[in-house]
Amino acid sequence: MTPGLALLQKYLLEGRVLRNHMFTQRPLDEILNERCLEPFDAQCQRVFRELENHTRNAAIPDDELAAVNDVREIAYRTALAFSQSPELATAICDDFELMGASLAAGYSDPWLNALWLSYRNGVIPHKALPPQAGSLEDFIDY
Repeated sequence: MTPGLALLQKYLLEGRVLRNHMFTQRPLDEILNERCLEPFDAQCQRVFRELENHTRNAAIPDDELAAVNDVREIAYRTALAFSQSPELATAICDDFELMGASLAAGYSDPWLNALWLSYRNGVIPHKALPPQAGSLEDFIDY
């Protein structure tokens, strides 16, 4: 398993990424609504499409795929426990699936790096994110 994916999984399990205070800073409906607006939604869709193209002919090992699924499930359960909102939990687990799949596939994008940094800094991403050059793998290790 790639080191970044292993760390992402570990940090989620340890409660170092999704923390209770993140779900009390703003009304959850506002967060969900803002995620559906430009530029957040457009960037998220762009990265999803690019990752899909990047992985179209890639052979990702089964352990990596299992780890991505674990990351997604952990993110969903944790977000649901803190928010009591299935809609927000789904949005958050989609983010973590995107990050996990990117790490498994060796894909990096400045917007995706900013998505991770928002979570790492204790904020559920929902507005414009300033792109961060570099490799997502490097940003995961903190």
